[in-house]
Amino acid sequence: MTDVAQAATEDKKPEKEADHHPYYRPKDAATLILVDRSSATPKVLVGKRHDNVVFMPGKFVFPGGRVDKADNRIPVAAAIPARA
Repeated sequence: MTDVAQAATEDKKPEKEADHHPYYRPKDAATLILVDRSSATPKVLVGKRHDNVVFMPGKFVFPGGRVDKADNRIPVAAAIPARA
């Protein structure tokens, strides 16, 4: 390896995620935890993130997403029971 190539290799530091992704102010979001208790063993709904996404690739996550401005305009389907 030439001296120039060696110097270029030594100067290159490993890239951190924050170095190539700008900071964004956090946004309101919601997560649902759905539990199916219709059988003897409860089941929880989760999704798996794609392996090629930047944030949390390949991780299992609960469904959810950002809160949109129009979300508060959706009519309520039924009253929430007191025990909930």
